[in-house]
Amino acid sequence: MGLLPPGQFNLLRFRFRPPKPAVIVVDPVDEGVVEACMARRVRVVPLWSVPYATGAARSGHGLSELIKGIDCRQELAPPRGYELKWARNALRGLRLEGVVCGSDAGLATAERLQHALLPYRSNGENPSRRDKLLMNEAIKDAGLESAMQIAPSSWSAAEAFLELLPRPLRVVLKPRRGQGGLGVLKATSVEEVKYYYDSLIGADVSLDNDEAPKAPVIQEFLEGEEWVVDTVSRDSEHKAVALWRYDKGPANGAPFVYFCDELMPMASEKERQLAEYAFKVLDAIGWKWGAAHIELKVTPSRGPVLVEVNAGRCNGVDFRMIVDLCIGYNAYDALLDAYTDEVAWQELPRLPPATLRASGRLVKLVSSVEGRLRALRHVAEVETMPSLFSFQPGYTEPGDIVRMTHDLTTAAGFATLIYPDEHVVRADYERLRGLQSTMFEVDSIHCRNDATHPVVAELLL
Repeated sequence: MGLLPPGQFNLLRFRFRPPKPAVIVVDPVDEGVVEACMARRVRVVPLWSVPYATGAARSGHGLSELIKGIDCRQELAPPRGYELKWARNALRGLRLEGVVCGSDAGLATAERLQHALLPYRSNGENPSRRDKLLMNEAIKDAGLESAMQIAPSSWSAAEAFLELLPRPLRVVLKPRRGQGGLGVLKATSVEEVKYYYDSLIGADVSLDNDEAPKAPVIQEFLEGEEWVVDTVSRDSEHKAVALWRYDKGPANGAPFVYFCDELMPMASEKERQLAEYAFKVLDAIGWKWGAAHIELKVTPSRGPVLVEVNAGRCNGVDFRMIVDLCIGYNAYDALLDAYTDEVAWQELPRLPPATLRASGRLVKLVSSVEGRLRALRHVAEVETMPSLFSFQPGYTEPGDIVRMTHDLTTAAGFATLIYPDEHVVRADYERLRGLQSTMFEVDSIHCRNDATHPVVAELLL
């Protein structure tokens, strides 16, 4: 048989061109995911979840049409039962590698799409990955340390649970489905618990409220430092890609305000125990593929205990620059390795390094005032700090409406500190914390009704 003429050979090569790798990004608002895909020439297929789109419409913001060069004027994610029909047209010429998510609201949608379109890479569908009651029940059933808890449907059931707890009483109340610390409250008396319980029951905190009942969770207060393990999984093989220590505390009447995330080395057995506990949590909820962000308390007597697991998305803050400079890789690249490059995945360490290249902190700015911005103060001093890498206050122009900070959603901006000497970073962080109380100068301060707890007031907005 003779050789094909050049024209027919080119036509044959065009017809049998291998499909291009692609990843579905549900709610493509996480630029890190999109940029990681584009850097590897992995096609991004953007979709919007119904909960996110509904929330955007309710807020009046609408959906972005262009995000980092990706056209996002797409229809909503296909409804249940129509995934394969949608894929036959939308994914023509593409080889789907995975489904990732850029928002808390889209997690259930992303999980459903991956289950339907990639059954050999499915995590199944499991509400316990988002429901704060069910996730703790799952790890308890797996034999892991867990917080005592209840999601009472009546106040009498709540009272009976409170009688079981030691005195002095300290409990945490939170929505079963929440995000960014919104609606998380601490109570030290039965009367406080009753007030918060009545305020939280029925409150819409998450954009996606379809899976979990609206009765709040009441949990024992866990003593100890709060840490985070960021992970990526490939076919049930889990790897910790970053370890963080939270600095959180009371501010503006709220009990758990985020001050900073400090990137930590895997320096001792304590840190290794955190990572191993996190891996067991992932196994307990049946997590096999994708990113997760796991929050833990290191208790004095019980070791690591779960606060919550966020399965299906990367860390919700802008962490990439810190981990790239201090570790040398990041969760976005690890996620793409898991889905598209098995060789690179096998080369990725199971745990972060015992020594970091530099010290890094992501600082959340806290506003203690509300009103119209007159001036942003202390900018010159902040910009001379040796470890300052970036400074991004949320309010910069006169007339901007400044909100008081109560949780992550009301953070007044961010600052990134990176420097080889951890003592320099610590000193800059402490100075930056000291400046924040007078950083935002406002013309008029809006005062809330003193009878309404500030966190409860946020829920009523």
